[in-house]
Amino acid sequence: MIESIDDCREACLECHRICLETASYLSTAPQPVDAEDIRLLFNTADVCRASAGLLRGNSDRSGQAYAACAALCEETARYLDLLGDDPRVHRCAEACRRCAAACRGVAMLAA
Repeated sequence: MIESIDDCREACLECHRICLETASYLSTAPQPVDAEDIRLLFNTADVCRASAGLLRGNSDRSGQAYAACAALCEETARYLDLLGDDPRVHRCAEACRRCAAACRGVAMLAA
């Protein structure tokens, strides 16, 4: 459960940052991933940034946006889990899971 809206905003911003870093890392890795997979990370970063912006505005009607952010973060974490034991990739998957949990909590509050 989230402690506050601020905690959720911070989780979204952290996930945004780490997804961008991971996309850059994976695109230059010895075994680069497909462009579609990199796009997933960029899309996740964008949705997290947008969710953080909605949280800043204290929008009461954004429950569906937070639920969508949670779903995308969960999908991204599952994808990252398939890439193996790389610590950078694992860190991104964990950030996605934290963001998903926080956004789910805010979505329930907005409902």
